[in-house]
Amino acid sequence: GEGSLGQASPTATRQPLATSTSARPTPTSFVLPTPTPIVINGPSDTPQGTPTFSPAGGLRTATAESGLTPTPSAPVQPTATPIDGATPTPTPRPNTTPTPFPTPTAVPTPVSYGPVNGEMEHYSDANGEEAEQFPTGVDVEDFMVSATFENPFPADRKNWNYGFWLRVTNRPGTFWTQGVPFPGRIYTGLMIIMDSTGDWTMFHRELTSATQGQSIIDTPIAEGDIGLINRLESEGNTMTVAAFGEKGWLIVNGTLIAELDLSMATEAGDVIAVTGVYDNDEFAGASTIFTGLQVSEAENGSSNTSSGILQPFATSGLKPDATVSGDFVFETQISVPTPLFSGPWSWAVEVECDTKKIRLVVNSARQVQVFVDTTGQGRVTSVDTVLSNVKIGTNEPNDVQIAVIGDSLGLMVNGFPLPAITLDNTEDRNITMMAYVQGEPGSDDRIIRHGETRVWEVDN
Repeated sequence: GEGSLGQASPTATRQPLATSTSARPTPTSFVLPTPTPIVINGPSDTPQGTPTFSPAGGLRTATAESGLTPTPSAPVQPTATPIDGATPTPTPRPNTTPTPFPTPTAVPTPVSYGPVNGEMEHYSDANGEEAEQFPTGVDVEDFMVSATFENPFPADRKNWNYGFWLRVTNRPGTFWTQGVPFPGRIYTGLMIIMDSTGDWTMFHRELTSATQGQSIIDTPIAEGDIGLINRLESEGNTMTVAAFGEKGWLIVNGTLIAELDLSMATEAGDVIAVTGVYDNDEFAGASTIFTGLQVSEAENGSSNTSSGILQPFATSGLKPDATVSGDFVFETQISVPTPLFSGPWSWAVEVECDTKKIRLVVNSARQVQVFVDTTGQGRVTSVDTVLSNVKIGTNEPNDVQIAVIGDSLGLMVNGFPLPAITLDNTEDRNITMMAYVQGEPGSDDRIIRHGETRVWEVDN
């Protein structure tokens, strides 16, 4: 029950991301084709012809795959690790003839792209050939992007990777080779990649492109462990990135993995699916198939509420703090002014949809529980553990984040992800915060407060 204590479980530790001298494979350069995406209105159950691009920049028509249903896996406890003092190293890329991106065209908001199915065909990169990409051609700043990527080959045969290049912009620039300048264009954006080892990596990429070649500057930002992912050939993983201003979130197979610092690229730009980002991670003739590639722009940014007092716990009659209809990320901080010697306390955040209530409960013993109440089936405890990173000191804030993408709900407490939960895919979801403090109600030291609460939402 909500009053019983679980057993302590250790939190994960992270090692810092190496700088440019790391053993991590060197990122390869990008082909820069002219995107001609095909938008599919509605579900993607029927295979559609979808364009992909060859390293020469030519258009190829691919036959889409359908019916890919990845099996979400329970994650290990990852923690994003900021990188200090990373020194970007430009890598000259001669002997390539890239085709420049077109200048992005403003699109009326809100933008909705996809869902689109397609593939990115691999080419041998033994000699440093280019990575593959699929531009969507959008121009967005605040958005969610999601796709299910099918593994191109088993992880025990060769490493693979895929992900997104976000907020990609371009401007005139100069490419230097052997001390000689050539006119070109500079493309910049944030690259977020997951690979077959179960790791994720984020870095800022600056690519200078001219007819005489390319050079790349990659600046590491953060990395982390996703945990258990689907690694076998033809299995898949669903990857979602939510980007709102300088904040973002990574969600893999429905699990909220990490908060992201997007401050190095805040302007609106293109969103590009990528694969084969590192050297020697492709096979000629193999393909990374993707399904359900979709970009949804946030129409009105975020809705904010000021700090306040959590409602006293009750079995019914509580007023929702927010009602959300689309996919969203919810964020708040909860602190307890009550000293521990004054008595036990607990606080909760609940998400309610048509037939389910999911309640996250945290108490003064650092116990974290997640209860799922389903109409007609009763209550199930999906999480019952003790987290050492729960803050129980007077007025210490605890960060709470919830991400709902489609029918998956992810939870994170102070950067610690909890297993994903399947929701009803319904119109409205109510979010309610509540508190229970033992002792005389109403006194100043017997209340629990929340900080500014923000909800970022996109239309499905």
